[in-house]
Order: sequence, then structure tokens, then C-alpha cells
Amino acid sequence: MTGGIVPLLAALLVYGLFSSPTPDAPGWAEAAIGLLLVIAVGPARATAAAAGAWLAAPRPPAWAVVATLALGWLLWVPLVRGTAAGWRLDDIVRDVLPLLYLFLPLFLLAGIRGSGPATGGMTTAAALLAAGLAAVGVLYAARFFLVAGVVPPYLEPAVPSDGLLYLSSSPAVLFAGILLPLVALEHVRPRPVALLSSALALAGGLLCLMALAATLQRAALGAAAAAFAAYAVCAARQRAGTVGPAALLCVAALWVAGDWLYRLWSLLVWKTRLVGGNQHFAEIAAAAEVAGRSASDALFGAGWGALVHTPAAPGFEVSYLHALPLYVLVKAGVLGLVAVAAYAASLVPVLAGLWRRNAAVFLATAAPLLLGAVVQPTFKFLTYGLLLALPVLAAADGRPAGTAAAGAPPARPGGSATAS
Repeated sequence: MTGGIVPLLAALLVYGLFSSPTPDAPGWAEAAIGLLLVIAVGPARATAAAAGAWLAAPRPPAWAVVATLALGWLLWVPLVRGTAAGWRLDDIVRDVLPLLYLFLPLFLLAGIRGSGPATGGMTTAAALLAAGLAAVGVLYAARFFLVAGVVPPYLEPAVPSDGLLYLSSSPAVLFAGILLPLVALEHVRPRPVALLSSALALAGGLLCLMALAATLQRAALGAAAAAFAAYAVCAARQRAGTVGPAALLCVAALWVAGDWLYRLWSLLVWKTRLVGGNQHFAEIAAAAEVAGRSASDALFGAGWGALVHTPAAPGFEVSYLHALPLYVLVKAGVLGLVAVAAYAASLVPVLAGLWRRNAAVFLATAAPLLLGAVVQPTFKFLTYGLLLALPVLAAADGRPAGTAAAGAPPARPGGSATAS
């Protein structure tokens, strides 16, 4: 039916229930997730895709060719430099794994099959992946409130802690917070089952938004508000008759939650006055300083595993910076930055195609992808890579990934193309 989507959904279930975005001590849950991801793609297909088999595939997607070349450069050049520099093995692994997450579209399209269009103009595989990501978002939001020991709609200047699990920071939480309310709005019908499903979707989305509010995530909340506004404008242009009822619904929501929303706005303004831009601009200078140490560092970076002093974490050496371009500049240099830029540009038409297929899924996907690229280090999270893969799977024609029309690479030279 859908090839490797079943083990992928199983991996998401384990991820949402037992893991976290940045596990400090990976255990059985992370091992199970990794194994299920390998099963979802197929070991032979994963190896072939990483080795460049897309370049030999008949009529491969243009983005897959660019991604293959970018992955080859970004994997090996900074890895050789990091190893030669003597960086710690665990720090190298903490950079290489997120790199593979970024290229999950390359692997998942090789191993996961679609089965034709599903509801919303997407393949079944894409629709199931979207549902799985939304489930992770709701599970993370629920676990956040449980671990933090507060209940929604908690809203105080003292941000509750989830023990450095960073559950509410997952891109899946923002994804679900945008998608589920829009799904509830699109599918509400005057029938008991439809009303119940819409109510559950709305509740899940509100739970995610309240987790973002409880942690005062300004960028995420702003992105969610922008997504809802964009959806409202598009809906009004397509269905003018919905403007009146939608306006009444907004007035009713303001009447019920107006005081809470005003307090949230006040806290966001207070946080902005307190911390400003979270040292993001200072990180630009820090990245430029590292890249400017030598010509080789400027061109090729300090390598995977390099630790840097960042103004956002004073007194510590960390393996990340908040913006993906700065992170890549430090670790892989200007040439690595060019590779990432080319990869991102190649995915733009695919992401634009998602807008034409399903505006709600596009808005829910684009918001966390944009934030993870420019203001949050969530580009290192598994769910970020899966969000990148979502528009790719949505654009697949539904045929098995081994067919020429789908452009999948062979499992190995002269080998079978059947998914594992």
C-alpha cells in the first residue's frame, strides 16, 4: 500500500511518546527510532541514495540531483576536517546525524511508496506523514505540561521548565498548532462524527499553541498568527460568503479569550524588552570570527564536531548556532553554505507545489521550516527533516518508488529496486 510509511509512523509514535528533540543520553527509544527509520527506507536504498545512486537514475527529480551533490560535499569534507582536527567523536556524531535529517527527503522518496491522491490533493504517504507529525506535536505539548507540572492555559512571566527536554521547541508542535485548527475549520460539518473530529483537532491544535504561549516563544507564535492570517485572506478571496461567519467567530473568540490574549501580548512585549533578539545579531559576529581565522576555515569550515563560543550561551562552548546559515558557515565554510543554499533553492518549487495542493498543510509546514532556518536551532531536529520531506512525498505521483516515473535510484548497481 504505502511501502515504508508504516515503520515511519511507528518511529514517530515512539518519538512522540518516549523521546525528545535533543536527547542527551540516547537509549532504547532512540535506538528503536533509528532502526524503524532504516526499515522505512530500506538499508540498500539508504546506502544507494547516500552513495549517489540518484545521479544514475532515469529522469530523477532535479532537486534530488542537487541534494545528492550537496550531501556528498557536506558529509565528507567537513567530516574529514573535523576528524583531522581531533574533535570529539560524540560531537562529530551530533553534527552528522542532524545533517542526515536535513536530507531525509532524499532517503524517504527512495523508500516510501505512495498510493495515489488522498484527501487534500496529496498522496496517501504524505497525508499519513502529516498526521504522524501532528500527533508528535500534540504528544510533545501534552508531555510538556505534564513534565512542567502546569496546566493549560498557563501564562506567567516565569516560564515553566520541562527539564531541558525542549519538547515545546519541536517543529512538530508549531506544525500541529497551525494545521489542526485549520483542519478542524475545513472539515466541520453538521454531523456528530464530523463535529467530534473537528473538536478533537481544534483541541489538539490549541494545546500546542498554549505550549508555545507558556514558553513565550515569540517567533513561533508570530509565525502561527501570520499563517492564520494568510489562510483567512486566501479563504476570503475564494469563498467571499465565509467572511461574515468567520468575523463573528473571531469576535466570539476575542470575547472569550480576550483577557488571556492581552496578557500574552503584554508578556511577549516584556520579554522583547528584556532579551531583545536573543543575541542573534551577535552570533553573526561570532560566526564571522570563526570563519575568518584562516582561508581554509573560511572556505571549508572548522569541520563537524567543532565547538564554538556563542553570545547566546555565554561561558559555554556549544555545537550549534541559532541560524542554519551561521551554523553551516562555521562547520562547513562558504562552500558548504553554497551547497546548502543550492539544496534549499531546489526544494522551493516542490514547496510551492504543496501550496497549490493544500494551503493548510503548506502554511503549517513553511512556518517551522522558516523559523528553523533563521532563528531557532531546530534544523538539527528529526521532525525538521521530516517536514522537508512532506512536500516531496506530496508531489510524488503515487507509483512505487522504484519506477522511472518516480525517479528512484536503484538499490545498488544491477540490484533490485524493490523497497525493503
